[in-house]
Amino acid sequence: MASRLPGKFVLPLGLEICLLVSYFRTVWENAIDEVIDAAVLVLSDELREILREKRRKRGRKCRNWIARRESLGPSNCLFHELSSEDPQEYRKHMRMSVEKFDELLQLVESYISKTDTVMNAAIPARLKLEVTL
Repeated sequence: MASRLPGKFVLPLGLEICLLVSYFRTVWENAIDEVIDAAVLVLSDELREILREKRRKRGRKCRNWIARRESLGPSNCLFHELSSEDPQEYRKHMRMSVEKFDELLQLVESYISKTDTVMNAAIPARLKLEVTL
């Protein structure tokens, strides 16, 4: 059985079927390529997001209880409580009054203070001086 195509050409049925199969195969392959491209884009976005999350998590290497040492650490709490509640005991510990300590801190603070970095927070100048004395 023959089929008529535009332009007055008549093709045998077997050849027409081969052309149709070839056409659909090309359409199918193009559709598969589009699906694969879309999947690659989605997966690459997901992978990028996972890597960002890992980088964010990696930035915090210390334990939570260590991170709270600035506010709850023994030396910080002890010196703060002694200076505010018991100046006489503070004087015994530090061998100077609170006022003299603050005066000394003002003199040396610019020399002993550091800036925070991405990796860790700098030890405050007050704590450095307290531990040194």
